Amino acid sequence: ERQMSTRSPKRNQRVGMVPQKFTVTIPTPDKKASQKIGLRLRNLLKLPKAHKWCIYEWFYSNIDKPLFEGDNDFCVCLKESFPNLKTRKLTRVEWGKIRRLMGKPRR
Repeated sequence: ERQMSTRSPKRNQRVGMVPQKFTVTIPTPDKKASQKIGLRLRNLLKLPKAHKWCIYEWFYSNIDKPLFEGDNDFCVCLKESFPNLKTRKLTRVEWGKIRRLMGKPRR
C-alpha cells in the first residue's frame, strides 16, 4: 500500500493551477425593469420623511447656494493677484510661494 504523506508536495510535484477566465455579462436594463424601479422610487418619494430627506441630502437651500457654489475668498484673491495663472494644480512648494507673495490677510 501507498503511504500518505502529511507534508505538502514539493514544488516540482505540485499541480499547476490554470487561471480560469470568467466573463461577466452585465445585462442591460430593459424597459420593464426600469419602469418598476421608477415606480418604486415614486412610491418612496410619496412618503413625507423620505421626500424631505432627499431634499436635504441632495439640494442646497437658496441661502446656502452662493456659499457652496460660488467662489471662495481665496479664489477671488488668487484671480486678482495672479490673473495669468492658468492651472490650479501646483506643488506644495509652489502654493507656499504664492501664499507668501499674497501676504497675510487683512480684514
